[in-house]
Amino acid sequence: MYAGEMPPEGERFRIMPIKGTLTTHFWHGEPVEIAFPTIDLAREYAEEYHEYPDGNRHKQILYNIVGDQDTVVRWSSYTVKIGTELRADDWA
Repeated sequence: MYAGEMPPEGERFRIMPIKGTLTTHFWHGEPVEIAFPTIDLAREYAEEYHEYPDGNRHKQILYNIVGDQDTVVRWSSYTVKIGTELRADDWA
């Protein structure tokens, strides 16, 4: 997936998916454990079908890219402003 040297902790990115159902509401899920060296690689991974650490095989439609040491938004697939700090389980 990535042939270069991995950046140090604090300079990597994680996918923070949106969870929910069509009949209730949506909330911010926990960031996945997989760290990515670039935002572009995290986006590519999120938008293709993959098996995630939770054991499910899916792709993300609504998600945010956050840092590997925080939950500050670096990129969003919808309308979350860059720099917003998210908390898992908060409504999306």
